[in-house]
Amino acid sequence: LGRAAELAERDLDDPRLAIGLWEKRAACQTGRLEAFVALANLYDQLGDLAGVRRALEGQLALVRQPAQRIELLRRLGEHCAHRMGDDARAEACWRDVLAYVPDDGAIRDELVALYRRRGDFEALDRTLIGQALRAVDDAAIRNYWLQAAQNIDAHSPDPERGARGWSRVLDLGPELGEAQAAM
Repeated sequence: LGRAAELAERDLDDPRLAIGLWEKRAACQTGRLEAFVALANLYDQLGDLAGVRRALEGQLALVRQPAQRIELLRRLGEHCAHRMGDDARAEACWRDVLAYVPDDGAIRDELVALYRRRGDFEALDRTLIGQALRAVDDAAIRNYWLQAAQNIDAHSPDPERGARGWSRVLDLGPELGEAQAAM
């Protein structure tokens, strides 16, 4: 089936026939990973977002190596967030990546963007603080604390909490006028 699917795709230039054959191959007990990889590529070529997701989920169910799982979780999270608008599934993927790689700044930045879109300002605060605690360069640390302070200032009814946030910013950069004005 795999060989027939490759021929249908390459020689016959018939991706729909190839998809049908790869789907049958994916249902078999052997060679499933290869079939799901091919299906993800074909569905992507055809712009079938749900098909890409199913194929990536199929791969994820079969892969056990951490490095491969991380890469699949990244792809699936990106696909769900940016192409399908499924923030819940994207968040689950990115949290799974963080279980493997807790200091992954790119994934934490994706979560920051997701929480902003969703309006989940408490989760945004926790994520920004986590970023600030993990950052190594002073400018990044200041930037994350500044974003956290702005978030709390705008969305928390507790003025003391906002003041604590701005105080952290001032501790790192007393020249920041926004922090001084907020205090």
